[in-house]
Amino acid sequence: MMNEIYYARFIIAAIGLTISSWQDWKSREINDLIWVFMAASGTPLFIYEAYVKGFGLWIMLSATSILFSILTGLTLYKLDFFGGADAKALISLSILIPVMPEELSIKLNTHPITSISIFNNSILLSTIPAIYLLLRNTCRVAMGENIFTGLEGESVFKKILAMMTGYKIRLSELKGKKFLYPMEEVKVEDGIVKRRLSIRVGASLSEERLEDIVKLYDNGILEGDVWVTPALPLIIFIAIGTLITFTYGDIVMKFMHIIGGMRLGSR
Repeated sequence: MMNEIYYARFIIAAIGLTISSWQDWKSREINDLIWVFMAASGTPLFIYEAYVKGFGLWIMLSATSILFSILTGLTLYKLDFFGGADAKALISLSILIPVMPEELSIKLNTHPITSISIFNNSILLSTIPAIYLLLRNTCRVAMGENIFTGLEGESVFKKILAMMTGYKIRLSELKGKKFLYPMEEVKVEDGIVKRRLSIRVGASLSEERLEDIVKLYDNGILEGDVWVTPALPLIIFIAIGTLITFTYGDIVMKFMHIIGGMRLGSR
C-alpha cells in the first residue's frame, strides 16, 4: 500500500493544480505562491523519504526527474514555448512528486519518473486545439474562402503553421475579445499597408502588436480580417496530464511500447 507521504503529495498537488487551473482559465495569470507552496511542501517530504530509503535508486530517479523538469521548463520558457507559470508548475511538481510510488508504477506498467510523464501527457493534450484549428481552417478553405488575403506571398509552411495555431476574425471584433493576440506584423510604409505572418511571438510583444493593429483600425488605415492566436491555458493541460500520469501512466511511452511490440511481432 502507498504510504501516507504519497497521499499527502497527491492532495497538495491536487489543491495547487486546481487553484492554478482556475486562475489560468479566468485571467491567464497565476499567483507564484501556489508554486512556492507546492515546492516548499515537497522539500521536507523529499528529505524524509531520502533519509528512509537511502541514497540509492530512488535518489537517482528523483534527481533525474527534477533535473529534467528544470532543464526542459527553462529551455521552453527561453524559447517562448512555455510561459513562466508553466515552467514553474513542472518544476514544483517534480519536487513535490519526483517519482511515482513503486507499486503504482508496476500496476500502471509505466516508468516512475513523473516529470517526464507529466510533460509528455501535457504536450500531447495541448495538440488537441491545434488539430481543431487545422480542421476548422481547412473547412473554410474547402468552402472556397481565401483565408490568406493580403498574405499570399507567405510560404506554405508558414500558412500551415498559421492554420494550426490560429484563425481569422474581423478587426471590429478584436477589441472585444479576451486572450486573443495577432499573428500578423503590420507596417505602413509610404502609405502602403504591409502585412506578414509572425507565428511565434512572446506575450508582451503580442500585446504591443495588438495595440498597434487596433490603433491602425481605429484610424481607418487597416480593415477587414486579421489572423489571431488564442492564449491557451496550458496549466489546465498540465493538471490533466498529471491526473493521467497517476491513473494511466505515460501515454507517449506506452504508445512507443505498443509500436515496438508490433515491430517485434512482424519479424
